[in-house]
Amino acid sequence: MRWYHNITVVLSVVAVAVLLLVRTASTQPAERRVALVIGNGQYQHVPRLANPTHDAQLIAETLTGAGFTLVGGKAQLDLDKMAFDRMVQEFGNTMPGAEVALFYYAGHGLQVRGTNYLVPVRANPTKEADVDFQLVQTDLVLRQMELAGTRLNLLILDACRNNPFAGRGLRAAAGGLAQMQAPEGTLISYATQPGNVAQDGTDGHSPYSKALASAFRKPGLDLFAVFNETGLEVKKRTGGAQQPWVSSSPIAGQFYFAGAPAQRPPTAPAETPQGSAPSVTSPQPPSPPPDVANAEERGKAVAQDKQEVAQPSPPQAKASETTTTQKVIKLPQGGLGTIAVQGTIDHVDILDQQTGKEMGTWNVIIKKPVQVPVGTFKLKFPNFEVKGIEVARGENKVIDVDTLVGWISIPKSLDHVDILDQQTGKEMGTWNVIIKKPVQVPVGTYRLKFPNFTVDNVVVEAGQKVAIE
Repeated sequence: MRWYHNITVVLSVVAVAVLLLVRTASTQPAERRVALVIGNGQYQHVPRLANPTHDAQLIAETLTGAGFTLVGGKAQLDLDKMAFDRMVQEFGNTMPGAEVALFYYAGHGLQVRGTNYLVPVRANPTKEADVDFQLVQTDLVLRQMELAGTRLNLLILDACRNNPFAGRGLRAAAGGLAQMQAPEGTLISYATQPGNVAQDGTDGHSPYSKALASAFRKPGLDLFAVFNETGLEVKKRTGGAQQPWVSSSPIAGQFYFAGAPAQRPPTAPAETPQGSAPSVTSPQPPSPPPDVANAEERGKAVAQDKQEVAQPSPPQAKASETTTTQKVIKLPQGGLGTIAVQGTIDHVDILDQQTGKEMGTWNVIIKKPVQVPVGTFKLKFPNFEVKGIEVARGENKVIDVDTLVGWISIPKSLDHVDILDQQTGKEMGTWNVIIKKPVQVPVGTYRLKFPNFTVDNVVVEAGQKVAIE
C-alpha cells in the first residue's frame, strides 16, 4: 500500500500548489498598470525640501505592491530638466496598451498665468520668459496620457507649496497650483485646494503622501473612496489647515488599488433536519373579486373555489364613507431656482437683495445648491458683497467664486496694513496680528495703507494671488 500512500501525498501537494496559484492570481490586478513617480527635494538654487524624496519612495513601494509597473523600475529622484523630460517621454512610450496610468510628483510647483509648472532641481529662472524652458508644464504629462489612450489616468500632485522664485522677477507666478480641467477618463488630485499651500511635513513624509499611501493599501476602497479618505485624513492631521482637492471627469467602470470588496456568498436555504417532515405552508385563499364588498360575500366567493377561510377579514370602508382633505400651499410667486457657489471659498451668505433676508449659508456644512425664489440676490463674503445675482424660473445659477475674486498676500513681517478699495476707500481687510492669511477681495484695484506710507494701484485679477514683497 506504500504506492497508494505516495500517490496520495503527491496529489495533496499538487492540490495545495494549484490552490496557492489560484489565490495568488486572484489577488493580482487583471489590467496592466503603469506609473511614473518623481520626487524632487535637493534643489540647487531655491530652498531644499526634506520630504519629497521619501514621499516618492513611499508611493513607489506602495504602487508596486498594488500591481503597478514603475517607469525606470523605481522612484525617480532629484531630476534636472533633461532627465525630467526624458522620464515623461518614456512614460508616454510605456503607456500604450495599459489600462491604468498614474503620475505622482512631490516637490516644488507653481502657477504662472494660470498654468501649472513642476520644478526640476537645477531650475533657476530669473524672468518669466525662462519658465517654459527651465520648468515642466503639467499639461505635458496630461497630453502624454491622452495620446496613450489609457482607460483611466491619474495625475497626483504633492507640489502645492510656496512659490520658490518669489522676488526674482516672476511677477505672474503664484504659490500653490491652479485648478485644471480633467480630460476624459482622468482624475487630478492636489495635495491641497487650488491656490493654497500644502505642508511639507515634519516626520519624514508630507501629510498628503502618508495618508495617500495608507488609503492605497486598503482593500475594498474604490477610486473615489481612496481620495476621499485621503482628504479626510489630511484634514484631520493638519487641524483643517490643509484640504486635498480632486478634479475629475466622468470615469467608466470601477477601479481598486488593493482589490475589490469581498463578495458575500449567497445565503443557502435552510436544510431540513434528517428524519423530520418538511414544513408545508398552507395555500393562501385567492384574492376576492373586486365587486365583493363585505366579509360574508367574500367568504361565499372563497367557498365556491373549495378553499377554507379561517377568519374573515374586517369589513372595508365604502368609498362613499372615505373623507379626503386637500391642502394647497402656494410657492413664492414666479417660481423657484437655485444658486450654487463653487471655488476656493468656504463661507458665503446668500441674501435677498430687496429684503436682506438670508436664503442660505455656503460653508463647510452646506455644500449643495441653495433653492431660492425667482429674484435678485447678493453674495455676502467675509469682507465684501457681490450684488446683482439674478435667478430666473427653473434656473440653476452657478457662481464660480474664482472668476469674481482674487487674493492679496502680505509677508508676516509686516504687522499692520489696511487694504482699501481704490475707488470707494472701503476697507477690505487689515493685515495684522489677527489676520495672517491672504485676504480675499473682488477683482479690482486697491490701495495698501501702511503705518507711514501707502501703495496705490494694486491690481487684482480673477483667481490671482498678488504677493506683496
